[in-house]
Amino acid sequence: MRELEESVPAEDVLEEELIAFAAFALTHAACCDVVEVRVGERCIIEWCPSCRSLRTFVSPGQ
Repeated sequence: MRELEESVPAEDVLEEELIAFAAFALTHAACCDVVEVRVGERCIIEWCPSCRSLRTFVSPGQ
């Protein structure tokens, strides 16, 4: 899981995570197998079994 540094503004981290999430979703859309699991309010795990790709997305605490 990615650790968030205090020196990075929360808005920048949130924007970066949203872009990374969108990129993962669009990249694996053709696979039609993507599994999404929400872990709490701030964490989503995306897994594409076809590509054997796993990614964790975390939004900063408010």
